[in-house]
Amino acid sequence: MDTSLGTNYILELDELRQQYEREGKFLKAQECVNRMRECTLNEGRRLQEDSKKVYNRERAELASSHQLELHTFAKKWDSKLGDYDEHAKECLVQLEQKHLVEFAEQEKSIRLHMMNKRPRFSKHVIQLRVALEKVVQQRKYIEADEIKRRLLPLEQREVEEFDALLEESLHKKTQMLKVQYQNEYAVLKQKVRLGKEELLAQRKGDYERVLHRQANAMRELDGKAKVLTSKTTDYVQRQIRVIVQNPQRSTAALQHFDPVSSMTPTRSRSVQRSGRPTILNPQNPHATATKNTSVILAERRSQNRF
Repeated sequence: MDTSLGTNYILELDELRQQYEREGKFLKAQECVNRMRECTLNEGRRLQEDSKKVYNRERAELASSHQLELHTFAKKWDSKLGDYDEHAKECLVQLEQKHLVEFAEQEKSIRLHMMNKRPRFSKHVIQLRVALEKVVQQRKYIEADEIKRRLLPLEQREVEEFDALLEESLHKKTQMLKVQYQNEYAVLKQKVRLGKEELLAQRKGDYERVLHRQANAMRELDGKAKVLTSKTTDYVQRQIRVIVQNPQRSTAALQHFDPVSSMTPTRSRSVQRSGRPTILNPQNPHATATKNTSVILAERRSQNRF
């Protein structure tokens, strides 16, 4: 029911009540009072239903916006973490490639350096070489051949031992390089892991703050709805109490409020001590004016003619 129509109907009931009261038809006057009470209750229920619909709609819209916010939040952070993982992977691959190039260069440099080295033969080999040279000068070839057969195996054995030492030295140096590269790679992986943990902790903190803000917004909306319901119920009960306790001070109508705008009902003093119904001034919603019921109805009928 439209509020203006409800107001007109209650005004007519109030005029009829006064007429029955003057004619001494008290039972019918009581019926008017009961009907006015019923209209007031219906209007109160309508206002409560309207506010409930508005609350449910706003709550659904708020929940939908929260869901969208969480979806956007998750998408943003998934992209951020994906970019971080991709960049970290590129850094690790680049470090591996750098190590491969450096290792090849270092191994080549070490080998070249070792190739320039010559074995230091033992004293016995040197003495045999001196003796061989001496007997050759003396043209003692049979002795020279015998010394040569003894010298060559010794030289070959010492050269092989020297080559083995070079290979062992090369292996140690290359292993040291590999250990160095492994440590550098491990340090970078540690940095990547710590950076990922920091990002995850930041995401968790941001997510908790979003949930906290959303919960506060929902509690605020629920609180407004409870206050609105309480105020509407209290207002209707006061209107009914006035009608039942003193019909001559009955209200003309419930004040209309728009639950969409603020979800906060506005109360007005609808009863004056003059004993007349109180009508809200359309020019000033916060002001009231007391009029005779018949005068009000006459004015409304006059307006309806045009």
